[in-house]
Amino acid sequence: MTGALGGTPFPIPKAGVEVFWNHVLRYRGLAAAVQIGQAPLTASGTYTLVNFKEEFYFQYYQPA
Repeated sequence: MTGALGGTPFPIPKAGVEVFWNHVLRYRGLAAAVQIGQAPLTASGTYTLVNFKEEFYFQYYQPA
């Protein structure tokens, strides 16, 4: 998708692919972040703590 900015691209979808694009380009804010912690078990029964932090920037809704 190029040259587009914000909004629902197909307000009244006429085909399945238009429903797909409406879903992919739905409003989710300008950015989002998620932090997840996992504790996978090792073979000995102990665990190792693993932390993930992800940040997302939705360019489709960025004014610049």
